[in-house]
Amino acid sequence: PVSVFPPCTLDLSFWLPNSLPIKATASETSTTTSQEDVSKSMERDFYDLVRSVAGDIIEQVRLVDKFTDPRTARQSHCYRLVYRDQHRTLTTNEVRVIHDRIANQAVEQFGVQIR
Repeated sequence: PVSVFPPCTLDLSFWLPNSLPIKATASETSTTTSQEDVSKSMERDFYDLVRSVAGDIIEQVRLVDKFTDPRTARQSHCYRLVYRDQHRTLTTNEVRVIHDRIANQAVEQFGVQIR
C-alpha cells in the first residue's frame, strides 16, 4: 500500500575503508582490497544494515553518488534514504535518531568515516 503520509529524506555520505572483510566460504573469512570489490560489498551490506535498523519505516535506499578523491584515491558513497510510516507522519527528530543510529552502525560494522 502507498502511504498518504509525507516522506522524510536524508542523505548519508561516508568514505569507504581501504578493505572490507568478506566471507569466502562458510568456514573462511578473507579480505577484499580491490576498490570495486569494496564498493560492491559495501553497497550490499549497507542496504542490509539500513533495513535492519530502520525496519518498516525505510521506504527507499539509493546510492546517489560515488566519488573518488584524485589525490588520495579514497572512495566515497552518498546514499539517499527515504523514511515514511504507513500510519502517521514522522517527525524530523525521530527520523534523525534512526538516521544517526544507521550512521553509527556503519562506522562500527564497516569502518567507514562519515563525511
